[in-house]
Amino acid sequence: RIASPRMRVAVDAVLRRAAARTSPTSTSTSSTTTTRAASASRRATVGAVVASSSASASDDAARVSSRAASAARKHARAADAHAKDIRRVIDLDRAPERACVGYCARCATTHALTRTPAAERAAREVLSAVTRAGRLDFDAPVDEGGLFNLERVYARDGGKMIGVLVGVERSSGTARTLKAFSGQLFGTWRVHGWAPPVGALTHDTERYRIEHAKIKGLSDELARVEARENALREEVRDKAAASDDMVARCAAHVKEERERRRALRAIGVDLEALETLEDESRASKRELAELKRARDATVAPALAALAECQTRARELKSQRKALSRALQDEIWDSYRLPNLAGDMKPLREVFYPPIDAPPCGCGDCAAPKLLAYARALDIVPHSIAEFWIGAESPREFRVAGPDVYYGACRDKCHPILGHLLCDG
Repeated sequence: RIASPRMRVAVDAVLRRAAARTSPTSTSTSSTTTTRAASASRRATVGAVVASSSASASDDAARVSSRAASAARKHARAADAHAKDIRRVIDLDRAPERACVGYCARCATTHALTRTPAAERAAREVLSAVTRAGRLDFDAPVDEGGLFNLERVYARDGGKMIGVLVGVERSSGTARTLKAFSGQLFGTWRVHGWAPPVGALTHDTERYRIEHAKIKGLSDELARVEARENALREEVRDKAAASDDMVARCAAHVKEERERRRALRAIGVDLEALETLEDESRASKRELAELKRARDATVAPALAALAECQTRARELKSQRKALSRALQDEIWDSYRLPNLAGDMKPLREVFYPPIDAPPCGCGDCAAPKLLAYARALDIVPHSIAEFWIGAESPREFRVAGPDVYYGACRDKCHPILGHLLCDG
């Protein structure tokens, strides 16, 4: 059996050439012998073609497999190179002088806050306090029901970057130490004794809850509309399928009758018989048209409802998108960053180099929190240190350990640290 059309064409061509080379003989015995030889030749040729085609298919499969393996190796090499680049950058930024660095576009200067032995000593003191208390909210007079227990940071994906800033109060010269965690701490933005978030519109504020409830309401309604849309689509499909069967049978009957009339005309019939045939043709066409109209009438209500659902789904998606975009813009606008001189600017305005949408989480890391909090308390920063606590994060190359410190991240922190560290 030769299933491939290309193979059949190739076999037919070979057989035709083989047949053309076969010469007829004058005797029956010679003809029989020649026929057998030709048949054997054809079988051999077919076998050769099939074997060649099978070998070619096997070669094609091997080539595809080889290309896939080559692509996988290339992807693995690229991923490995990317990981090495990230690790190299992290290792470079562990240097004390690169603890907190950023370029300020306003004064065209790169500003930096270094990591000093005093900051490292303060970091160790914070870690010791957390360890002794067994919870991260050790400054709180009472335990928050185990919400911030130390054991939680050692659970899978529970590790957290901690930052410590050492400075002095501008008015009194008193030494102060501030601490901050990156992002949220187990779903909480504000924890007693730690720097607050930079953005004022967080998910625990009333304004956010109101706007988010509107978006969720649209999402819930959209889910109901889409469920109704799917049910209507199934209803249209089922009703149309039942009617289509009758229409198809009638159409086949009309076609058969048309062929019969054509055959009768070909052999010649009288005028009365011909008129009868034409009447039958018109009746069959009317029946087919009626069936089609009945089919359309059957599915028309469901189609109309389906169109309404689709229109409503588009409206809901558009409304949800507009509300989500407005809320996101409001969130970004709530991120106002002070520099050391107290000049307050929106985050998106000071991000350098300029970008349409800052990366998610920009302004939520420990370093920006500490600098903004220091300015709010009128504390002059002297040094900073960041360390990892809890479960390791191999994906982010974060490990906990004595005297293991990290620099502020380059994608979210560096673009805004220049403004935060500027004193002009």
